[in-house]
Amino acid sequence: MPSSAGWVWVGVLLAGLWGFAVVLYPGLPERIPGHFGLDGSVTRWVSRSGFWWLPAVATGLALLVFGLTRLAFRYPEILNLPQKELFLSLPEHLKHKVTRGLDLHLALLTGYICALFSYLQWGTYLVALGAAKGLGWEIWLFFAVLPLLIGWMIWDTNRRLRQIQRTL
Repeated sequence: MPSSAGWVWVGVLLAGLWGFAVVLYPGLPERIPGHFGLDGSVTRWVSRSGFWWLPAVATGLALLVFGLTRLAFRYPEILNLPQKELFLSLPEHLKHKVTRGLDLHLALLTGYICALFSYLQWGTYLVALGAAKGLGWEIWLFFAVLPLLIGWMIWDTNRRLRQIQRTL
């Protein structure tokens, strides 16, 4: 069974996102940003109840990824991995070695997306209060790092499979 340590941290991040929303919500005006354009400026305004969408979507996404990983790890033939034939031919204990690493990567990726949602929530709050005009350039750092995390996950999974193949 894959390790759940990374998912505990995702849970902590989600709890923080919800706690942040609970603390900030009472100070919000009736109208808040509901969408930002590519330049970080507000393109749509919504009622303040829209502030709950960010933690709700982040939670839904985390639950979806967590559930799909558990399903895929229970039925490994549905995983799309490099060297899939090799992976499926491995004994269970070696499959678990690969899936534990993959599980940690997916938890890290999900936690990273939760951090992105936290940044969006903070930016929404600042713009709603008039303390900022829009999101800062930092938003692009999140999007620049995302393909690196995905690439690292693919590279590391492939590396694990090659290491196992050498020991067979």
